[in-house]
Amino acid sequence: KPSSMARSPSTKSPSFLDAVGQHIIDSAGSLEAHIDAEALVRQLGADPTGKSKGAHRALSDLKDLARRAPAAVAANPSVVTAILRVVEQLTPGKEGDFSDEALEPLQDALEALSFLIGDAAKGESLGAEVAESIVRHTEKGKRLLRLLSVRDTATRYDAIVLLQRIYHRQPAPIDAALLADPLAFGHLMQTLQDCHVDYVRNECLGLLILLTTSNRDIQTIVTVQGLVETLFEILREEDLTAGGKVARDLLRCLSNMVGNATCTKYIRESGGAKLFVEAMSSAVARETEDDDDGFGGQGADVPEEARWACLTLLVKAALALVRSDSDAGAESGEQSREAAANRDSLIRAGALDLCRHLSDMQVSLAPKLRLIELLDALVPSPLAAQKLLAFREDTVQLIHAVTSVLMSETSSLPLRSALGRVLGRAVARHASLQSELCSSLGPQLEDELPGILPAGRQVVEVLKDAAGGRA
Repeated sequence: KPSSMARSPSTKSPSFLDAVGQHIIDSAGSLEAHIDAEALVRQLGADPTGKSKGAHRALSDLKDLARRAPAAVAANPSVVTAILRVVEQLTPGKEGDFSDEALEPLQDALEALSFLIGDAAKGESLGAEVAESIVRHTEKGKRLLRLLSVRDTATRYDAIVLLQRIYHRQPAPIDAALLADPLAFGHLMQTLQDCHVDYVRNECLGLLILLTTSNRDIQTIVTVQGLVETLFEILREEDLTAGGKVARDLLRCLSNMVGNATCTKYIRESGGAKLFVEAMSSAVARETEDDDDGFGGQGADVPEEARWACLTLLVKAALALVRSDSDAGAESGEQSREAAANRDSLIRAGALDLCRHLSDMQVSLAPKLRLIELLDALVPSPLAAQKLLAFREDTVQLIHAVTSVLMSETSSLPLRSALGRVLGRAVARHASLQSELCSSLGPQLEDELPGILPAGRQVVEVLKDAAGGRA
C-alpha cells in the first residue's frame, strides 16, 4: 500500500511567495531568539556564578535557546563572554572538586557553548567565530583544560565534547595548551583507562583521535603514557568481526601512532607486536567459547564490508610498522633498521601463521589479499624463511600450507596470482626455501600429514596434470 505521505500528482512545488513567507517567518524567529538571548545575558550579569535560582534559570533557558537557534544567539557577542564568565567562576581549582550546587550550572554553560559552536564533524558551518572567541577568553584554551580534572563524570563529558568542537575549528591553540600542561594528558588517559561509562570513554577516545592525527609530540607523550596498551585492552571488549564504530575508532587512533618512529619503537619494545597479532587473529576468525586470547567475538551476521573492517585497519597499521617511510630527522639507514626490527618482532609474535587462513572458505577474497600483502612485507626477513620452514607437531609446515593454496583449483585466480608473486619473490630471496622446494620434489621417507603434500611434490603433481592434459 502506498504511503499516505506520498506526493500526489496534483501536489505543487512551493511557490516563490511561499518561500518568501517562510523566510520571513524564519527571520522573525531569529530576531526573537536574538532578543531573548540579550535579556537572558542581562539576567546572568546579576549573578556571574550562575548559582542563584534566577541566574541558573537564565543559563538553562540560554542553553535551550542555543540548541534551537545557535546562529541567532551567537550573533550577540556578549553571550559567549557571559557564559565563559560563569564557567570561570564555577571551574574548580587544583583539587578538581566543587560543591554540588555548581554542577548543573557548569554543565549547562558547557553545553550551551557546544551548541553555539556546532559540530564541524557533521558538516555544521556555525561557530568558527564562537570557537575563536572561547580560545581568546580562556588564555588560548588553557583554562578549559582544568575541567578535565573534575571528578564529576557528566561535567568531564561536557568538557571533552566542548574541547572536540573547539579543536575542529582551532586545533593549534589546543595543541599548544596541552603541551604546556602535561597533567592534562594524564587526566585524559585516566578517563580513557578508568572510566566505565561508555559514552564518556568514547568521547574521550574521539578527542584523542583528533589530538594524535598529526602532532608528533602529542603522539609520543600519550604512547609513553600507555595509550597503545589501553587501546588494545578496550579492543578485547569489542567484537572485531562485527566492525563496530568503537572498534574502528580504537584502530583509527592506533593508526595515528604507527606513523611515528618513536611510537613504533615503543610499541615493539613493550610487546605490542603480540597484541597486534592477537587482534588480527581475532578479526579474521570468529571466536568460539574455547578461545582465550581475550578479544571479543559473538559470531553475529554482519555486512561483508563491516565484517572485515577491523582486519583491514589492523593490517594497514601493521604494514606501517614494517615499511620504512620517510621520517623527519631520521636517516634512511635508521629507518630501514627500525622497519627490519619491527618486521622480526611481528614474525616472532606469529604474524605469518595468519596465512593459514588463506585456505579458509569462510574468509572472502579481500581479507585474504590483505593477508598476502602482509606476508609480502614480512618475507624479506631471514626470520620469515625460518618460520615458513618450522616444523609443528599439529600441522604441516607453513610453506607447504600456502603452496597448497596456490596450487588448489578452488582458489580464485586473483588469490593465486597475488600469492604466486609473493612466494616467487620469497623463494628467489632465501636459499633455505630453494633447498626445501628442491628436496621435496621426490617422495618423502617420513610419514606425511594427510591432505597436503610437500611444496615440491605439489609442483610435480601440477606439472604431471599439465603434461597429461588434465590442467
